[in-house]
Amino acid sequence: MKYYLSGAITRQPNFKEYFKKHEDELRYWGVKNIFNPAAFYWEAESTWEAIMKFDLKYLMDCDCLVLLPNWKKSKGAKVEIYLCKKLRIRIIKFHDLIRELMPYAS
Repeated sequence: MKYYLSGAITRQPNFKEYFKKHEDELRYWGVKNIFNPAAFYWEAESTWEAIMKFDLKYLMDCDCLVLLPNWKKSKGAKVEIYLCKKLRIRIIKFHDLIRELMPYAS
């Protein structure tokens, strides 16, 4: 299973740390294949459109879109959700996935 992290990046302070924290928590619970779009370095002049085209190529290789808590602030996350719904790629909120992964979740 391949997971794609989706959340707000544009105009979000410390977005790299925010995404990394969530990636690390998933790894703690045994998730190995995670695409973290915030882990890439982009030049300041890179456009939103160019970055989204790059990220969407990776999303197409994933089985599950994981919505981070701040996803509602993201225009890109909304595009990703739309695409996943149309292509029947699983969509799950981060905390719901953690509950699934926890061995003693109620």
